[in-house]
Amino acid sequence: MTEPRLRTITQNATLDNLSDGDYRDIYDELRAGVSLAAFVDMIASVYSRAQWSKYERGETGLNRTMRDELRIAVGMDKLPPTVADAMSAVSPDAHVVQVGDGVPNQVILRDSSGPQARIVMNGGVELASDRCVTSVTRARRRNISIPHDVFERVNRRRIEAGLSWSEFLEKINE
Repeated sequence: MTEPRLRTITQNATLDNLSDGDYRDIYDELRAGVSLAAFVDMIASVYSRAQWSKYERGETGLNRTMRDELRIAVGMDKLPPTVADAMSAVSPDAHVVQVGDGVPNQVILRDSSGPQARIVMNGGVELASDRCVTSVTRARRRNISIPHDVFERVNRRRIEAGLSWSEFLEKINE
């Protein structure tokens, strides 16, 4: 049985450390001395020569895929996936939970195979796999609040009787 793992697949996906001018420089460097057809083959582009020709003439800008193709061609990492990219593999029948009423700025994707982990969110996300429990494996618990002085008196009696809280409360119920 494999342990679930937590990995960030996208963060600040709309941020790009390269400017339009940087991409133009990369394009010009790669395109220098080769035909447009050779350039398209060299970077293994999914776009046609016509599309790259339009970019070369300034008639269109680069889309995300074209930027990635240029980045890969010069040994850089692709841009991180967007939220839409990450969500594209999610089942259309996925259970969706929204916490709060504001605009969500964090998405957690959890598969349904293998051991399930408790996810703790407090500013960040933590995987608590060492304490995995479900309602099937754990008895349901309820909490109560009572004044401190009442707790002290009742707890003293429980200890004197040598009983656990469950045993003590069962005796009261009899």
